[in-house]
Amino acid sequence: TTTTTTTTTTTTTTDAAAPSQQSQTQVRPQPDSSGETNFLSIATRKAIRKKAYFGGAAKDMLEKRRRPDFRNKIYIAPLTTVGNLPFRRIMKDYGADITCGEMALAKNLVMGESNEWSLVRRHKSEDVFGVQLAGRDGPTMAKAVELLERETDADFVDLNLGCPIDFICKQGAGSALLNKHGRLEAIVREITSSSKGRMPIGIKVRTGWSEKPTSHTLTALVQSWKHTMPYGNAISYLSIHGRSRIARYTNFADWDFIHQCSGRSIAAEHLFRSKRDASAVTPLTPVPVFGNGDVFNYSDWATHMDRVDTWKERIEELLSECEEAGSRLTKTLTEEPERIAAGALRDEDKEGLSLAQDLEALSARLETCMIGRGALIKPWLPTEIKEKRDWDISGSERWEILRSFVNYGLEHWGSDFLGVEKTRRFMLEWMSFTCRYVPLGVLDPLYVPRTINDRPPIYRGRDDRETLLSSANVSDWIKISEMFLGPVREGFNFEPKHKSNSYTPLAEDIIAG
Repeated sequence: TTTTTTTTTTTTTTDAAAPSQQSQTQVRPQPDSSGETNFLSIATRKAIRKKAYFGGAAKDMLEKRRRPDFRNKIYIAPLTTVGNLPFRRIMKDYGADITCGEMALAKNLVMGESNEWSLVRRHKSEDVFGVQLAGRDGPTMAKAVELLERETDADFVDLNLGCPIDFICKQGAGSALLNKHGRLEAIVREITSSSKGRMPIGIKVRTGWSEKPTSHTLTALVQSWKHTMPYGNAISYLSIHGRSRIARYTNFADWDFIHQCSGRSIAAEHLFRSKRDASAVTPLTPVPVFGNGDVFNYSDWATHMDRVDTWKERIEELLSECEEAGSRLTKTLTEEPERIAAGALRDEDKEGLSLAQDLEALSARLETCMIGRGALIKPWLPTEIKEKRDWDISGSERWEILRSFVNYGLEHWGSDFLGVEKTRRFMLEWMSFTCRYVPLGVLDPLYVPRTINDRPPIYRGRDDRETLLSSANVSDWIKISEMFLGPVREGFNFEPKHKSNSYTPLAEDIIAG
């Protein structure tokens, strides 16, 4: 049995008083003994329950957070269940630049629920860290952002419009907002107005609800919101997962569509400026677009990051959409700019004057690519990207990655019975992805999967560990967990929460179906 570190988690919190008692200087949370921050104090929970927390002058004393530099940075996408803090520490070990917590429900954060607040924990190694929020109404989302501003050291907030899970969509959150542009606009407006632009905001979407893409329209709307909304400068990026809600994780991500959206962002900015005042220096720049989906190796990353879209061709597309009856673009890209041009620049615009760029010199490139399942299958993927190579990692090296996860898990969840079982459960969830990796040096390159959706073949590894790590049998995953964490309890059973349905179907499956 492998020996593991058994450090019991000690939670140290700094009491945050009600608004009337807060100091005028905001104090960033300090890491506890395990190096973690973003705990909700007992005093804050009491203030929330007594409805004495939100509003007042306290939130207006908060510092504005600097927008992170996302350009060409390796951004690990928010991953429900498997994107936990110990996994993100592994990502930092292997070169990730930006991490984001698992999706947290705004209403549960606002109620002070402990389970939800555990999702926003941050380790000291996460030097750029965001929190992903899901919700359906503006006031609740704004309160959640206020809480994050005052009680955490998060660098940005990511608004979730991509979650395809029925439970979330039936609440009107996640992907349910993809076609509800009016509601989404109200949410973003409420957040930016309430926080006065202090917290950088990102928006993560899919191509649309159904197979017919709709997020190209949303791209132009988001660009216009940066001008027309109070404190619209807080909108820091739009991330597009190249699949629809209906597709979930099947098929291949549509990168052609993602790059078209990148071009439309600049085209929308061009239309807005031309209507606003052709002679004026316009402070705002196009909302950066991130791509997401199927990045599995360095060549995938390089291909997407080097591609350029001809954004001028998108201008005619936008003008055509503006002519459609009931188009929201008509107001945001043609009518609203003329109204704004008649008045002076707003105060929140003036501070961005140094950001003015010559649109003619801009090329429609993605600012960065988010990495999701590729990092789950190959946690060393950030290293491959930074070193521009394919890594033929050994079974022993992969084994040590699991050992690190176990140690990080025991530090985070504790080394008592509950902590060990949580570490085991999340380790097993992760192994439902890691088993899909095929070592480069084992098979002929012709048979090594080059995309996430390729079904891995059955093979024998170069040693017993490598063979065991390739197993898709839950019983073998449990056996591996016992080597690190000891025997499972009697009657233990495990079924992956994330059942993989993303392989390219086999011929016999198509015939049978």
